[in-house]
Amino acid sequence: MKCWHCNTELIWGGDHDGSVAHEGYDIITNLSCPNCNTTVYVEHIFSGNDEDEPEMWEHYCEEEETEMAVGKGEPCNWCGKKEEDCESCS
Repeated sequence: MKCWHCNTELIWGGDHDGSVAHEGYDIITNLSCPNCNTTVYVEHIFSGNDEDEPEMWEHYCEEEETEMAVGKGEPCNWCGKKEEDCESCS
């Protein structure tokens, strides 16, 4: 995805549980522009069809100081923690 302001490729920052900070949304994705420091939040509501929902694991990210939802098989984009390294993750 390109930055609206300068057309630079945005950097994925992570996915968050939307029910925590943005009531009514299932997942919030944050993206940032390394060129002009723009931040973009993408709010998503799942259709209710379980087949559409990606599998996620959650943990408390020390870097972001918040609960993070991360795609199964992927490390946290901020702290690098992996699901298999996290005893208390869901």
